[in-house]
Amino acid sequence: MTMKPEVTILPSGESLVLPDSLASSAGFIGLDSWMKFVEKVYGFPIYRLVARMDGPVSGLLALLRVKHPIFGDYLATAPFGSYGGFAFSSIESRDALVDQARTLAKELGVEYVNVRFDAGEMTPPDGWIQHPAYATYRADLSSDPDALLSSYSSDHRNHIRKSLKKGFTIKFGHLDLLDDA
Repeated sequence: MTMKPEVTILPSGESLVLPDSLASSAGFIGLDSWMKFVEKVYGFPIYRLVARMDGPVSGLLALLRVKHPIFGDYLATAPFGSYGGFAFSSIESRDALVDQARTLAKELGVEYVNVRFDAGEMTPPDGWIQHPAYATYRADLSSDPDALLSSYSSDHRNHIRKSLKKGFTIKFGHLDLLDDA
C-alpha cells in the first residue's frame, strides 16, 4: 500500500531547505531567495506547496500568482525561467502537489496553472495537459574552452575573443554560482 504524502502551503516568512536530491530539480526558481525577490520586485504573491512523506520533504511546487493584461490571472512555476520550482521524489508526491495546486487555483479563482519542469518522457497527471508548443533542446558542450572554441566558425570565434578582451569570463557551475549572477 502506497502512503499518500501530506501537502501544506509554507507560510510566507518560513524558509525551506530542500534535500540535495530535490534541490537540483527545483533549480534557482525554487529557492526562497529567488521567490522572495520576485515577490518583492514584481508584487507577485508566492505559494510554496510542500509534500512530506512521514516527515521528510518529498516534493516542492513553488507557484507565483501572475495577473497579466494579455495572458490573464494564473499561477506559474517559472515565469522568469524555463524550468524550476517543481521537484518531487515520487509520483505520489508529484500528484499530491498538483492536486493541491488545482485546489489552490479554484480557491484563488485563477484561470489556469502553468507548471514547467523537465520530466523527460513522463506524462502529466490525469486532467493536466502537456502543451506541445514548448520544447527544450540540449547540447553537450566540452568543458575544455579550446575544444569548445574550435567547434565554432571563425566569425563566431572572433566575437568571442573580442568579448574576452573586454574582460568577460566564463565559469562553469550550478547553484554555487547563484550569488555571482
